[in-house]
Amino acid sequence: MESITDEVKKYFDIDFLNTIYDEKVRFSLGVGVDRINHEIFTKDKEFHLSIINRKCQDNSYCFSPYRELLKLKGRDKNPRVISIATIRDKIVLSVLKEILHEIFPEYVNRTLPNSYISEIKDFYKTEANGNLEIMQIDIKGFYDNINQKILINTLQERIQVEFILNLIIKAIQNPTPHKQYYKSELKNLKNMKGVPQGLSISNILANIYLGSFDSKVSRKVKFYRRYVDDIMIIDKNLSENNCFIGLKNELQILGLDVNNEKSCTALANNSFKYLGYELRLPIVTVKKTTYERFLNLIAAKITYYIKNRENIINNNGGTSEFFKRAVIFDLNLKISGAIYNNKSYGWVFYFLEVNDLHILYKMDANITSLLKKLVDFKKNVPSELKKLSKAYYEAKYNRSGKYIINFDSYDSTEKKKSFLINLCIISSKKEYPDKFIDNQFEKVKTKKLLELESDVGLIS
Repeated sequence: MESITDEVKKYFDIDFLNTIYDEKVRFSLGVGVDRINHEIFTKDKEFHLSIINRKCQDNSYCFSPYRELLKLKGRDKNPRVISIATIRDKIVLSVLKEILHEIFPEYVNRTLPNSYISEIKDFYKTEANGNLEIMQIDIKGFYDNINQKILINTLQERIQVEFILNLIIKAIQNPTPHKQYYKSELKNLKNMKGVPQGLSISNILANIYLGSFDSKVSRKVKFYRRYVDDIMIIDKNLSENNCFIGLKNELQILGLDVNNEKSCTALANNSFKYLGYELRLPIVTVKKTTYERFLNLIAAKITYYIKNRENIINNNGGTSEFFKRAVIFDLNLKISGAIYNNKSYGWVFYFLEVNDLHILYKMDANITSLLKKLVDFKKNVPSELKKLSKAYYEAKYNRSGKYIINFDSYDSTEKKKSFLINLCIISSKKEYPDKFIDNQFEKVKTKKLLELESDVGLIS
C-alpha cells in the first residue's frame, strides 16, 4: 500500500476540515459520549481540528466509543441500535465519506425512498399489461451481519493508502457499548461483525458490500431496486423460475439471511407494501400501520399537553391563550414538517408519492377529533391548525411558501424569541439575554428536528 500522498493530505488540511465541519457536521443532530455540543465544540474548534490533522496522518487517531441510541421497531421486536459519534469523530467520518465517494462513485446513492415509489409507478405505467409479478426480499439484520472480512477485502482492491483503510477499519470496529458500561470494559470491547448504523459512512459501505449482488440481479430482471435491506423486483414469471431461491443463495454467500416472514412473491396488480407505502397500482396510499403510528404520535403529543396543562398555563401568566397557541404551534410543526439548511424533515415529505389523497383528509379529521380531547378545544378547533392535505400540496409544489416552517428563516434574536414564546418555552412577560435566547432556540430546534426525523426513521 502507498504511504500518505499530497492528494490524500488535502482531505486532512485544516481549511478542508473547517469546510467539512461547516457544511456537513455543524447541522448534525445528537451528541456523542463526551456530551460536547456544537456550542462547546466551536470554542475549541481549531484545537480539535489540529488533533484530527495530526493524528489521522500519523495513524494514531482513535475514535471515542459511540453513544448508544435505541430506536424501537414495534412490539415484540428488538430495538435498533444507532451509533452516535462525537463531533470530532463525525468530522473524521465525514472526511472518510468524501474519500469513499470519490473512490467508489458508482455506489453513492442519493435517491430518496419516495423516489423508489415514483419509479415503481412509472414502470407499472409502461408494463401494466405484462402480467407482472413482484418479489419482495427483506434482509435479516442487514448492517449487523455484514462480514467485515469480505468488506475490507473489497475496500482493499481500490484503497491504496494504508492509513485511510486503517481509519475505516477503526470506525467500523469501534464499539457502541450499552449505556451503563464501565470504562475498564472498553479494553475488551471491539465490534468484529457488521457495520454500526447511524454513521455517515454506513450507507456507502453497505452499498459497496452489496455492489456486486445488485449488479448481478439487476442484469437478470426488468426492474430491481434496493433500499438498504428492502429489495423490490418486478418481472414476469418470478415464481416459476426459482428466482427467490437463487437470490437467497447469493445473499448467503455474503453471510446474509432472508427474513422469510417479510419476503414474498405476488402478482403486481395485487396490493403490496414497500417502504411504508401501500401500493394497489395505480393507487398509492399509506400503509395502515404507518398511518396508525403517526396518529399515535399526535395522540401522545396531545396527552402530554393534557397532563401538563396547568403547569404550562401557570408559568405563562395564568391565561390559556398562550397554552392554546403552544399546542397548535407544536402540532403544526408535526403536521407540516419543517425545512432546515435546505433539507426537509417530517412525515408529509416522506409520503409525497401518495396519490390517494382521501387518506390525508381522513387523517386530518382524526387529528381534529384527537385535539378535542383537550378542554380548550372542545367547542372549537381554531383555523390555525394546519392540515396534512394542505401540507402535502405545499411540500410538493410550494416549499418556499410560508405554510411549512422554515428554521432557516429564524435569522434574528427577535424571531427566535417569538418562536420560543409560541411554544411556551419562555414567557412573553420577561426579558432574556440574547445569548440565552439563541441557546434555547438551538436546543428546542434540535429537539424538534429529532422528533421529525424519528417520525419517519423506522417507517418501513
